[in-house]
Amino acid sequence: MRPTVFLGLLGMLAGLLAATAGPLWGAPIAVMVLLGAALDALLLPRARDISLRRELPARVRQDREITVRLSLQSRLRRPLKLLLRDEPPACSAAPAPMEIGLPPHGEGAVQYPLRLGERGPQSFGRAFWLAAGPLHLLTRHVAVRLPETVLVYPDLLGSRPRLAAERARQGERVSLPGQRGQFDALREYAPGDPYRSVNWLASARRGKVMVNVYRAEGDQPVLLLVDSGRTMFGEDARGDRLAMALRAAFALADEAVAYGDRVGLLVYDSARREEIAPVSGVDALHRIARAFALTQARAAESDHLSALSWALETRARRSLIVWFTDLGEAAIQEELLPFVAGLARRHLVVQVALPGREEGAVPKDAYAEAATVIVRREQRRRAAALAAAGVTVVRGTAFGTLEEAVRRTYRQIKERGRL
Repeated sequence: MRPTVFLGLLGMLAGLLAATAGPLWGAPIAVMVLLGAALDALLLPRARDISLRRELPARVRQDREITVRLSLQSRLRRPLKLLLRDEPPACSAAPAPMEIGLPPHGEGAVQYPLRLGERGPQSFGRAFWLAAGPLHLLTRHVAVRLPETVLVYPDLLGSRPRLAAERARQGERVSLPGQRGQFDALREYAPGDPYRSVNWLASARRGKVMVNVYRAEGDQPVLLLVDSGRTMFGEDARGDRLAMALRAAFALADEAVAYGDRVGLLVYDSARREEIAPVSGVDALHRIARAFALTQARAAESDHLSALSWALETRARRSLIVWFTDLGEAAIQEELLPFVAGLARRHLVVQVALPGREEGAVPKDAYAEAATVIVRREQRRRAAALAAAGVTVVRGTAFGTLEEAVRRTYRQIKERGRL
């Protein structure tokens, strides 16, 4: 219990009267104040008189507003007015105190909006309620332990609406020169269709030009290797580098599932953090989204050899291996290049290079501009070394995001039957 300001003022008044008018005036007021405080103490709700619970949504996405609900139930025979306060995770702003009135033996609830700015497990703390006595002389402040942890998913689906039109046309995708796939149907020629897709026999029978429609072969393995080590740690001019890689990797997984392929995942730094064996369907997206929610960048040197070895151990059949990392030139030349070349002879390897830290930033002076030129020259040499080893290098361009570049590369691989 805590005294209120009102009780302090009454105590000061009793003392002032006793000092100026004598104890005959101050003593009765002091007795009345003490009796009032005793009555407040008797009628104050106790911790066991109020039950409190917190209700959270089943799925929480990073930087998206959610609604947190605090529900209370009173076991007292008289109405109550309470002041509530909650302790959200440290990555969000604390809400303002909330008032609520409870009827006798009644229930009530308050809710407040919340945004969680970091992905991964986020823990809520205690919730507090404050009640004043009927005379507002004393208050009781109760802390209720409500240890709850929510898994905050990164915002991976921001580009999903842009895939709707592509998916609607998947059943009508025409073969390109050199494409291999399963014959699906015939349809009338449309401007832009490749010459090699024309079915001359069907055209002669129907009296109009017809083209073959193919469906890309499905049930092919796609392995995603996502580096979460030192080079992905922190932010640059474009934002969170690891978050950029996660969004691009999920966009590729989403596209692969639409084609009917099986998708596996390895997230690694100095150790293997998250592993998912290749699976197909929506279940693959659910597993990958959960793995990405648990992924955090670490300031550790990444063990790329271990990650590439996992790809070899996981699949003996020819697979598409998509590697999301930002390698240094020395690492490629000294350790990885021979191994990557051997891997590319057995599998189709694509390295997704994140935009450099200097891209999108305005050089502050001539030295910074010179450093930018040197870094970009090294990036070109790095891409050339990987290409010589048989690796396809994909970078985001000024004409589209990294996600769009990755999806476009994957569709070209499928349409041309490179697997």
